[in-house]
Amino acid sequence: MWVFGYGSLVWKAGFNFDERLVGFIKGYRRVFYQGSTDHRGTPEFPGRTVTLEPADPHEVCWGAAYKITKKEEQEIALTHLEVREKQYDKKAYVDFFTEPLATTPTVSGVMV
Repeated sequence: MWVFGYGSLVWKAGFNFDERLVGFIKGYRRVFYQGSTDHRGTPEFPGRTVTLEPADPHEVCWGAAYKITKKEEQEIALTHLEVREKQYDKKAYVDFFTEPLATTPTVSGVMV
């Protein structure tokens, strides 16, 4: 299993992983649009958290991909992410690239 991080997951994954690659996904952009009251802000003044939104196919979002091999570690990571990312409503599986000029992804099926 591979997980893509584009915000705080880049510097604080919060789960064990076997490998970490720096790179990007295509067709998404990082924005600070999502209001959050669970770990910053208040109901009257929600804090802003980074999220992804679909974008032009030529746009890229840089981050890090984490490989989690052991089934038990995958379950722990997914449980952690379900709590940490609870205000997000979608999962997608995307291609991940490490070289800007590459036409073939380094890893396919990375969860974001």
